[in-house]
Amino acid sequence: MQHRPFTNTPQALLPDTTLQATWRACESLVSTGATARLGVAHFSLAQVEEVLSWATVRPAVCVLELHPLLAQRKMVGVCLRKVWERVCVDGFVC
Repeated sequence: MQHRPFTNTPQALLPDTTLQATWRACESLVSTGATARLGVAHFSLAQVEEVLSWATVRPAVCVLELHPLLAQRKMVGVCLRKVWERVCVDGFVC
């Protein structure tokens, strides 16, 4: 599970690490049998669409915050249309 790919402190990021590089490393874990599936948690719609544009192994699980004040209809639609195995709803994100 790859958690949201950002931080509030830019110095915490590794300078040469990109979302695509991280995802590719995770895909290699699938190809070696170290894990069966990959997932994303608390990604934005733009980040999910970016991953889907080049991922060889598509996310099987998407965890997202969803409640009356944050409906995320487009995100839910993308997750459901892309034939993901699970969309996990988290209404109590800190």
